[in-house]
Amino acid sequence: MSKGAKNGSKADTKKDDIEKLFLAPSSEIGRFSPHQIGRGSKKGELGYTGLNQSYGWVFDDILRKLQGTNGQRIWREMADNDATIGSFLYAIDTVIRQADFNIKPFSDDQEDIDRAEFVQTCLHDMSSTWADTLSSILSFIPHGFSYHELVYKKRLGRGRRRGAVQSKYNDGLIGWKKIPVRDQVTLVNGGWEIDENGGIQGCWQWGPPLYKRVFIPIEKALLFRVRTNKNNPEGRSMIRNAYRAWWFKQNTENIEAIGIERDNAGLPVIYAPASIMATDASPADQAIYTYLKKVATNIRNDEQAGVVFPSDIDADGNSMYKLELLGSPGNKQFDTNEIIKRYQNEILQTVLADFLKLGQDKVGSFALSSDKTGLFIMSLDSLADQIESPFNDFAIPRLFKLNGWDEQRTPTLEHGPFKKTDINVIVEALSKLSGAGMELFPDPEMEAHFRRELGLPTKDDTEL
Repeated sequence: MSKGAKNGSKADTKKDDIEKLFLAPSSEIGRFSPHQIGRGSKKGELGYTGLNQSYGWVFDDILRKLQGTNGQRIWREMADNDATIGSFLYAIDTVIRQADFNIKPFSDDQEDIDRAEFVQTCLHDMSSTWADTLSSILSFIPHGFSYHELVYKKRLGRGRRRGAVQSKYNDGLIGWKKIPVRDQVTLVNGGWEIDENGGIQGCWQWGPPLYKRVFIPIEKALLFRVRTNKNNPEGRSMIRNAYRAWWFKQNTENIEAIGIERDNAGLPVIYAPASIMATDASPADQAIYTYLKKVATNIRNDEQAGVVFPSDIDADGNSMYKLELLGSPGNKQFDTNEIIKRYQNEILQTVLADFLKLGQDKVGSFALSSDKTGLFIMSLDSLADQIESPFNDFAIPRLFKLNGWDEQRTPTLEHGPFKKTDINVIVEALSKLSGAGMELFPDPEMEAHFRRELGLPTKDDTEL
């Protein structure tokens, strides 16, 4: 064998080793020696995401109480019970539900246009409306994630037999029957299947009404998340940074309510003989003492208010038992109303929705409101992008595959603008552009654009 052949053989062997290294799973990397890895090791996946998880349990939040099922229940309590958080969640839900979500064709070819139209019809041919589906997807805002199962159907029109799958279309193609959410509380505790490289393979569900353990693979699901740091399947709640302010606000409100009740009803004070409070008191005296404590703590100033007390007097003619209601001595040192307002502002600031409070305290200019609203609109755009990505990356390509179409030519889901057009701003801009010498009309494309922006009727192509 020639020297060249020998060198060629060694080179081929080294190339094969490196290719095996690049394609090998992380668990097999250790069998390669350092000289085999060499400088090409940067192309292989050797490290980890760093997600704190074990056997399907995720422990990534710094506060233990916010992990797992307990954390999901806290997010639900914050979303359902707090007026401040509920207000901006409702604002987000309302604006996004009213946005236009349309399917953009892959190209201008008629076949691509027809298939984009097919996907558009699938969005509005489910057992739940597209707006309701969007609303369930938006549960990922407070919970950090929402997991949805893709359920398919064959479009065979409106069947007459009981239980038949209904469709507005009778083309025999496969579409979406529904994309229902799987309750976050039923998924999180040990439910995630995560491979050695941090890839999400699916999740196990267990909960009402059947309480059966069911595996939902990621190939049959869509996972929506606010943030995907370290590929955490549970994402990160959008109201996570508001938790501390919410906790203090809630406790301040509870203390305030107790204070109002005590101020209105008075603080109950019962005077009784010391003998019934002694450690060596008789069982009868101990029972009286227990009863009096119960009376003091349960007094409420309502329609059932009333106390019956003994009229016993001592040898000096003084009452042995006496009940008084002490009033508040004066103004409190802290203004709970201002404290609660501070926490409300902090909660709204964490989601860029503090513009909702502008004007309530007789402060805040129009310019400030416009700037803050703009930031909020930008956050809505980001949330809409998080909704579109799973559809464009997974749902639509899988739908194409089931129908036997080219998965490389899929259309995309895109949302329209959220910001409502200010007519005065557009008119002023047009006036300045015209005054600067810019020729605006006749320009069919520009005229069509401004008509859309102003919500005016569009002209037919023959009129433009």
